[in-house]
Formats: sequence, structure tokens, C-alpha cells
Amino acid sequence: MGWLLLLVGLFVPRLVLAALWLFTTFPDRAFAGWFFPLLGFFLLPYTTLAYLFSMVHGGGVQGWYVAILVAAVLLDFGVVGGSKAKKRD
Repeated sequence: MGWLLLLVGLFVPRLVLAALWLFTTFPDRAFAGWFFPLLGFFLLPYTTLAYLFSMVHGGGVQGWYVAILVAAVLLDFGVVGGSKAKKRD
């Protein structure tokens, strides 16, 4: 089930984040407040999802979870940059 959620999260991260907030307690364990998760939902969804994963399953951003978080940041910037380039053409 976790792999299916991961695959769906690669295509529609906001849908997975919304489902996690509605049906699990993972966001409560990963984030202290509501502002940064809400900001991440709209601006950096892959990074928010990776941070949530690393905090819940890894106990913090350390080890391999740093690489996952960096890859998510690059993916978010690539999606934003790709959409701007497509809009310009």
C-alpha cells in the first residue's frame, strides 16, 4: 500500500497530501503548526511530502532522508521551471 501511495504521490502530490491530512495522523506527528504545511501544500508539495515521510518514518531529516528531501526540492524547482519555460514558448 505504501508503494502505491508513493507512485500516486509522484503524479499528484497535493492529492496525496490532502488524503494524508484527512485520513491519517502523520501530519500531526511531522509538523508543529498549520502554517508551514499549508504553505508547502501550495508552493512545494513534493518537498512537503518528502519532509512528512522523513519525519514520520525516519525520525528526522538525517542520513538517506536528506537525499530524499534534496531530490524533492529539485523536483519542485524543476516542475516550476518547466512550467515557466513551457509558458514562455
